[in-house]
Amino acid sequence: MSRRGAGMFVANRTLAFENRELSASQRIAEARDTTQKFEDYARLAADTVRANKQELARLESEHRNGRLTSAQYKAQIGAMRQDVEIIRKNAADAADASQRLEASGRDVRQIVANAPKVTAAGKQMVSAADELEAMMPKSITG
Repeated sequence: MSRRGAGMFVANRTLAFENRELSASQRIAEARDTTQKFEDYARLAADTVRANKQELARLESEHRNGRLTSAQYKAQIGAMRQDVEIIRKNAADAADASQRLEASGRDVRQIVANAPKVTAAGKQMVSAADELEAMMPKSITG
């Protein structure tokens, strides 16, 4: 391999590595964002349950005491059912996101598993450079 060819090889490999690092950084940032989003949804769901629990107690009391008709009671409960559907949808989305994060983690572990191979290849290249340099006349190499 010529010097120019070797230089291009190194430059291309460096660029590819930087792109992978950027991609890994982006994946980590996306994982953090996804986690934060679903943690926020979970807190909102808990707040919604607390608020609806209080509202349900009030509605049941008013319905029992005749201040609320069955139709009014059912209409109010309908809004709570929508909350349940939204929370369940977010829970299903969280399960899907969790599976994607786990799959991404497996990819990262596979990438990390290659580090010793890259280290060994780097050592082989150092040895090759040392060997080539040793073969060259000393007056040329300095």
